[in-house]
Amino acid sequence: MKKISLYLLSFCAIIASCFFAYNIFIRIYFNQFLYKTPDFKGLTLQEVKQLNKGNVFNITIAGEEFSTFPTNEIFLQEPEPNKIVKRGRNIKIWVSKGSDELILPDFSEKNLIDVTAALQTEGITIDKVSYLISPLPYNTVIATSPAKNSKVRRGDSISILVGDIQENKEVKMPDLIGLELEDAKSEISRNSLSLGEISYKVTDYLDPNIVIETSQTTGKKITAGTAIDLVVSQ
Repeated sequence: MKKISLYLLSFCAIIASCFFAYNIFIRIYFNQFLYKTPDFKGLTLQEVKQLNKGNVFNITIAGEEFSTFPTNEIFLQEPEPNKIVKRGRNIKIWVSKGSDELILPDFSEKNLIDVTAALQTEGITIDKVSYLISPLPYNTVIATSPAKNSKVRRGDSISILVGDIQENKEVKMPDLIGLELEDAKSEISRNSLSLGEISYKVTDYLDPNIVIETSQTTGKKITAGTAIDLVVSQ
C-alpha cells in the first residue's frame, strides 16, 4: 500500500514537473520567437522604428495613398494588430498622404495653363474646356464647374469656362527674346496668343530655358490666338 502511494506521489510529481516545464517552455518560446503584431496605425515612421526596437519585425513601406489619416501617419498595416506571428515576420505598412478631399480654389482670371498645372498637382483632371467671347485675355478662366469653394476629391474631374477672342482680332507680338520659358508662356497667354511647339538649342553663353528665337517677329500685328513656337537654350 505504501508502495502504491509512493508511486502515485512520484507520478503526480512527474506530471506536475512536465506541466510546469511546458509552461516555462511556452513562455520562453513565446517571448523569444512568437510576438503580437503592434498597432502601427496613427503612428509616424519614426514612431514605428522606435516601437520596433531590436528589429523584432521586418517592416516594409508598401505604398503611400490618400486617406482619412493625417499626412505621414500609418493608416493601414498587414497583418492587422494583435496577430500572433514569428520573430522577423514581414509587416507591410501604408503611409497616408492626407485627406483626398479638398476645397476647389478660385481660378477666375487665371491662365488656363497655370490652372491645369495646379489641378494636376492636386490630382484633379479637366473633363471639358468651353470658350466664351470675353474681354478677358485669351484662355483666361471665367468660371469652373463645380464652382469655387466646392468640395472635390482627388481623382475627380471638373469643367472650365475660359475667355475666347473675337474672330480676326489682331494683337501685337510681344518681345519674348531673353525671357525665361515660364515668363514667356505667361506673356504669350496675357497677349491672347497660344503656345506652339518648344524646341531646344545648345548654347555656350546662356543659362538653360532662355528664349532665343520665336516664330513671329516682335511687334508684328498677328491674329489673336496664333500659336507661337519657341526656341529656348538647352
